[in-house]
Amino acid sequence: MIDFDKVRQEQIRQERIKAEAIEQAPLVKELNELGYKLRSLFDLSLVPGQRYASAIPVLMRHIERQYSQATKDAIYRKFAGCKGMKSSQLQDVIEMLFRHFEAERNDDLRWTIGLALGYIVRNPKYLERLGKLLKEKKYGESRGELVIGYARTGKQEVIGDLISFLSDRDLMQHAIVELGRLKAKEAKPHLEALRNHENPLFRDLVRKALRKIG
Repeated sequence: MIDFDKVRQEQIRQERIKAEAIEQAPLVKELNELGYKLRSLFDLSLVPGQRYASAIPVLMRHIERQYSQATKDAIYRKFAGCKGMKSSQLQDVIEMLFRHFEAERNDDLRWTIGLALGYIVRNPKYLERLGKLLKEKKYGESRGELVIGYARTGKQEVIGDLISFLSDRDLMQHAIVELGRLKAKEAKPHLEALRNHENPLFRDLVRKALRKIG
């Protein structure tokens, strides 16, 4: 028996993919003019070692255009994955991402911007700015991925803040992981208090973090 709902869903998916490909075609063409051999924007992630720093100026220009949410999301993710950016280039990308994080009104896109920041920020000069964004609860779940950059930039210096994030449901998941990674012994009693958390994911993360702390 034909499942017409599934057939329709697949038609909608294919139509969406086609629409995105048409929208992204000028960007892909511009990237290919740099020497890449891309069929889609996704293919940029398949570049060996994800070393596509020469594509960053093009992506920086295009992220300012009026694209659909799907295309903007795809571009932001390319900033998160790129390896080998020069210091000045990385700084330009980070500054742009900070601006966009604060200006973006779409929660899903802001989450992806936060993901990119969390992956590429490692310079201590950004620590205070990350800390301020993390404490702005109006940004909700979009802040979650920022914890990664904050913890891996500040290290032992931010353990106190990471412990305080355990009481913020939007930040708790990454705070648990990073406290375990930092082997933060001072966090042990706070993590122990979460052993029986109602969320099984958090319980599992707490157990893993405590094992790392010892």
